Amino acid sequence: MTQQQVQAIRVRGLEKSYELHVLRGVDFDVARGSIFALLGSNGAGKTTAAKILSTRLRADDGAASIDGFDVAPQPANVREAISTMLLSTIPISSSPASSATARQKPASSLPPGIRTSSCTRHMTASCWQPQKRGSRP
Repeated sequence: MTQQQVQAIRVRGLEKSYELHVLRGVDFDVARGSIFALLGSNGAGKTTAAKILSTRLRADDGAASIDGFDVAPQPANVREAISTMLLSTIPISSSPASSATARQKPASSLPPGIRTSSCTRHMTASCWQPQKRGSRP
């Protein structure tokens, strides 16, 4: 399996500006089957990145692919591969550990930086949940 086949989402050099730069040189990979979250303070560009990945907004520069399809030149393929659900933005300080416990997972299963809310007191998570069409939660 090639590196590209392992990555469900690949982002390289993503940029978007309105009056100010919202995204500048964003790079990340999301491995197939993994759980991933975009964390940052208000205005950090989380929702903008999600809109670009879901083809609802065009990036000024950079490249992104989902399931091997390039977001900008192949938006129909991307939309066929995913669906998105709008959820409210939630404050991280509402305890990811409590959320994990409610799902019957130990808080220790969370990555170290997420286990406590003290380091993420002023952050929010954009809740953008891509799902394969036809999959059931």
